[in-house]
Amino acid sequence: MAKTICLLGIDGSGKSTLVKELCSALRQKNIDVQAYYFGWKPFLPTTRLFSHLFRVKNYHITSAFNKKKRNFSILQEITLCYFFVEYLARYLWIKRCSVIIFDRYFYDLYAHYSYASHSLLFPLLLKLFPRPDHLYILDVLPEISHQRKPEVDLAQVHEHRNRYLALAQKLKASILSTNEPVHVTLGKILEDIA
Repeated sequence: MAKTICLLGIDGSGKSTLVKELCSALRQKNIDVQAYYFGWKPFLPTTRLFSHLFRVKNYHITSAFNKKKRNFSILQEITLCYFFVEYLARYLWIKRCSVIIFDRYFYDLYAHYSYASHSLLFPLLLKLFPRPDHLYILDVLPEISHQRKPEVDLAQVHEHRNRYLALAQKLKASILSTNEPVHVTLGKILEDIA
């Protein structure tokens, strides 16, 4: 059975850099490791079709839904369930090896999709989705994140960070500061997964 490691965090928190360094460190120990970008990427034929149609109409479903402040929405509950099926299909398709590192995960929906935080079904979907062996929320000051990725709105970065920190509490995930040099954060992960 493969060991799974998952890195989550706001844009500019250092996920991609840390995934690359972690892969390199594990390969130096002759460990068979594979990294997967597990952010949004249409996989199922129906999802590819929907994504194509949305692109043609210049419609961004998450942005559109985030503008609607509702306590309950059948349409959004169904959408979250569909996202669950889409991510699970991708997860089951992944080639297994000794260590699998995920850059992003199904859990990211909680941070990026405002409705998820008060959805009736999403807490159940979080429990049903396969939990990684090691789950890390990479935390960085929003101002530093914004310097690294200035194209992301600073107010949105603050909002996403708050949701990631709330998600860490819900899932009892480890929070790692990436305000420190990469080798320090890398050392903490290597020590934890040893």
